[in-house]
Amino acid sequence: MPLADEARALWGEVDRLEVTSLTHNRANGVTQSVDRVRTGGQSAVVKVLGRGTDGVPPQWIPSEDPTHFNFWRREALVYGTELGDAYAGSGLVAPQLLALHERPDGSLALWLEDLGADGADWTVDDLVEAARRLGVAQGRTAVEGGPDHPWLSQRFLRRYASSRPVDVTLLDDDQRWAHPLIARHAPEGLQAGTRRLHDEAEWFFDVSERLPRTVCHLDFWPNNLTRRADGTVALMDWSFVGDGALGEDVGNLIVDSVFDHFLSVENLPELDERAVAAYLEGLSDAGWNGDDRLVRLGVWSSAVKYRWLMPIQLAQVDQGTPVAYGGEHSVDPDRRYADRLGGLGLLVEWADRARGLHRTLGW
Repeated sequence: MPLADEARALWGEVDRLEVTSLTHNRANGVTQSVDRVRTGGQSAVVKVLGRGTDGVPPQWIPSEDPTHFNFWRREALVYGTELGDAYAGSGLVAPQLLALHERPDGSLALWLEDLGADGADWTVDDLVEAARRLGVAQGRTAVEGGPDHPWLSQRFLRRYASSRPVDVTLLDDDQRWAHPLIARHAPEGLQAGTRRLHDEAEWFFDVSERLPRTVCHLDFWPNNLTRRADGTVALMDWSFVGDGALGEDVGNLIVDSVFDHFLSVENLPELDERAVAAYLEGLSDAGWNGDDRLVRLGVWSSAVKYRWLMPIQLAQVDQGTPVAYGGEHSVDPDRRYADRLGGLGLLVEWADRARGLHRTLGW
């Protein structure tokens, strides 16, 4: 049993192992498993990376392209370089790698420091502080330069947003839009706004790729955040890390906090305002003195990342009780559609703000 052998290599002779599966994206073929492993007073999180494709949705097939967002070896490479320390001094840290094992089937087992629970109980204040620390980290790499490796992801926003197979015609299906769940929770103008966001995706990709760059985590959301006892915030799951626009990560934090129900849609206006302000404060503290409007454009142009989400919500509206991230719990349908459609309404607003600011800048 590889797990037992790996545990003995790390801790010496061990008694019975207690293994608990942790919440993760089970659709992604790269992540074969994520488990908490305990024995006696020892504990670690074991994440197994692989390249299997059986039964994997097309958007989550592992890639052999080192620049692709789903390059299957990337997270193992992160822990073998200085990249995990790229945010050092900001109050954001990566978990410590305890051991790395290549298994007989070719998969890679990362034995990581057990950081405890994720950010499921985080408040708006907590997430605003995380955004500030992110600004410090990314401001420093923007000013001083960050690690440069051939396996860092490139053009993430474009490639990720374009990978989702959806039926775009649903955006024009008035019968779907009239469904009670949609009609009850859709902000005014959502149908036209999401259609336009989808149709103008190439414009948003182009704008984002022209903005000031930094080393982005590219999956910055509450499920990947946890607190250490010393007050630092540990940032997990570095599998997408690579080149991105200033503001791109904080844009993801804001909407994903609501899309997956860590906060409710009622918290969204406050989080939007405060998280962006905190991120800008962090950039300034790190010595970045560029034009704040370009950062806001980075946040707002990131709206295109979820160009595919409204068609998915329309397609699933009659498919029964929704499930939470990881597929382990159900979600009240009204909560799902209130949060998701409210978040999409904000993205439509962001898209409008991006168009207006783009004109003001004269790009």
